[in-house]
Amino acid sequence: MSNNFFPCQVQNVCMRVGNKDLFHNTNLDISDLPISSICGPNGSGKSTLLKIIAGLVRPNIGVIKFNNKVRLNTSHYSFFFQKILFLNRSVFDNLYYVLCAKGFKHDYAIKLIYDHARDYDVNSLLKRNPINLSGGEQQIIAFIRSIITQPKVLFLDEPFLNLDSHFSDQIEDTLINLYKKTNTKILLISHDFQQVERISNEIFEIKNKSVIKIN
Repeated sequence: MSNNFFPCQVQNVCMRVGNKDLFHNTNLDISDLPISSICGPNGSGKSTLLKIIAGLVRPNIGVIKFNNKVRLNTSHYSFFFQKILFLNRSVFDNLYYVLCAKGFKHDYAIKLIYDHARDYDVNSLLKRNPINLSGGEQQIIAFIRSIITQPKVLFLDEPFLNLDSHFSDQIEDTLINLYKKTNTKILLISHDFQQVERISNEIFEIKNKSVIKIN
């Protein structure tokens, strides 16, 4: 089974943020294997590179191609941001909003919300405002929000931060099985190399303003 949007080619990307050069003439080919991960130290530009690939940030120079097409339609992907933002509404309403925005019908949206809440044992959080949740609870709700719309491409920026071992293991299992269930391609950013090794099909490392494939 192949994802229609990958492989992805990052071609000759240069990126300068403020007075800092993050990338210089960077090239990488990301396969259509289920999980591709990018590692690197803090400040190396991992999050910026993920946003460049997703089309949320435009590089100073360079082109991103998805299966030889220049642009990835935003309706086909979901992005998990390291800095989590929620609407000032209940958890239920936050999840319902993204489903409606992606065109899901009311009854099916309701079913998806309760199915995911059951699967991740967060039914008790649905009526609460996410602003009042713990960091770990916010993290798991944000993860559910990123997968509930059944995206074809899932961009994840440090999805395991603030999670206890139970939720971390559960998300690992979800990511490993997501491609088999929904044909969702995952591009993951993480500083935890051991965790990346456990779940990834290919791994890239940011080094000296370039990205090299190490596995």
